[in-house]
Amino acid sequence: MLATALVLVMVPRSYAQGMFLFSNISAPTRLWTIDGPLAGPGIWAQMLAGPGADSLAAIGIPQEHYTNGRVSGDVVAVPDIPAMNSAYVQMVAWDGTLWGTNLTGVPADQLGRTDTVTVFLTYPFDPHIAPRFTQPAIVPIPEPSVLALTVLAGAALFVWRRRRGRVPARDFPSGNYSGSTGCGGNPRALESGASPGREAMCMP
Repeated sequence: MLATALVLVMVPRSYAQGMFLFSNISAPTRLWTIDGPLAGPGIWAQMLAGPGADSLAAIGIPQEHYTNGRVSGDVVAVPDIPAMNSAYVQMVAWDGTLWGTNLTGVPADQLGRTDTVTVFLTYPFDPHIAPRFTQPAIVPIPEPSVLALTVLAGAALFVWRRRRGRVPARDFPSGNYSGSTGCGGNPRALESGASPGREAMCMP
């Protein structure tokens, strides 16, 4: 009877999926460059794991960073890898304000990635181990100065297009206009509805 009870206890334990702690405490996420600001709210992360470094897949649910480049969530189960074994793990991060909170909607070139490390998986009721990343995920977000220049360039282009083709009459020295029309004496050259001496467009 006792042996049967022991077998029943051991069976689920031997086939339980291995788990680890969702955390990047060893390598806080950065923005732009390796020396850039630490990530905060609005930056999201997802764990990838698998039996090999070339067979990683998204597991668990995405988590949002809080402060100082850190993100921490619940324990994560790795499918098809039992507890008391190691799995390969990588964390990816992205700007949720641009791409949303689902990894599937993020372009590959907009992901920051940690290095890939191994982590020892434990049972659900055992202490869980966090991956020991050595390289942080670096999220490629445009710097504020780049955004400001983009806005200024767009505004300048808008103004230029609005003024393109407009030739204010006052900008021409006296003598360039003759006759009563103000357009070289050509009555047809004056834009319809305009009067000499005002900003008028002289038709070619």
